[in-house]
Amino acid sequence: MSDGTFVWLASYPKSGNTWLRLMLGKLTGASEQVDDDVFAPVAGISSNRSTFEYHTALNTFDLTDAEIDRLRPAVYRAAAAEHDDVAFMKVHDAYGRLPNGEPFFPSDCSRAVIYIVRDPLDVAVSFAHHLGVKEFETAVRKMNDPAFALAGDGREQLRQVMYDWSSHYRSWVEQKEIPVCVIRYEDMRKNTVAVLARVVDFAKLDRSKFVMSIEDAVEASRFERLQKIEQDKGFAERPVNSEKFFRSGRSGEGRERLSASLQEELISHHADVMRELGYLEGKAA
Repeated sequence: MSDGTFVWLASYPKSGNTWLRLMLGKLTGASEQVDDDVFAPVAGISSNRSTFEYHTALNTFDLTDAEIDRLRPAVYRAAAAEHDDVAFMKVHDAYGRLPNGEPFFPSDCSRAVIYIVRDPLDVAVSFAHHLGVKEFETAVRKMNDPAFALAGDGREQLRQVMYDWSSHYRSWVEQKEIPVCVIRYEDMRKNTVAVLARVVDFAKLDRSKFVMSIEDAVEASRFERLQKIEQDKGFAERPVNSEKFFRSGRSGEGRERLSASLQEELISHHADVMRELGYLEGKAA
């Protein structure tokens, strides 16, 4: 495994990425403190517009998506060079390559990929709320679209190419350039300490530099506590159309709230990956 800077925390939206990132930030002291409650990003997100503009001295609104993509490897290398130690970077993009075959995410500045995956039926419910839409169909159709991309919001985010849910997963776990560890959201909810310890070991984090124990970091970042802090103080990453960022976090919600036809639509598109991950026949519960 490379001793590069970035540990890429990759996931489809609404899969537990931010929760893991906050736990790691609390553990390593990499997050800002708000009244002794960690509630801030660790090293940002790979699609951050200001990061691109800072490292390129260009106005990204003057560039096409293809021109921005060509800058990605250089921008990530420049961003990595600013860190003396490991840094955690959130990624919702699929693992992509330029037309010349060069990966968007350079292995020479990468330490590891932690891929967080969640039952797509539950993702659909959370994603609909995240998008601020009342119809679950909207989220399901996006998750089944092989060309799906989240367009830049015009301010903070650049375009993020997602593909469909299965292709997003495959793009990261089948690439060979950066070592990847797959963790299921459901396991993270049930066995948080064990999963966080697994992430720490896989990324070869130096435990002697931790500012607290894994158990204390988990306790400080309990989902219910994050909900309370968001309620009291707000959360900067909440989309403007979304009522809450830390909304439910419960497993099994998709099977309760999605219609039978929408469940079948998702399963028919993603059965192979769902079966591989134990999300069929009740194995994810």
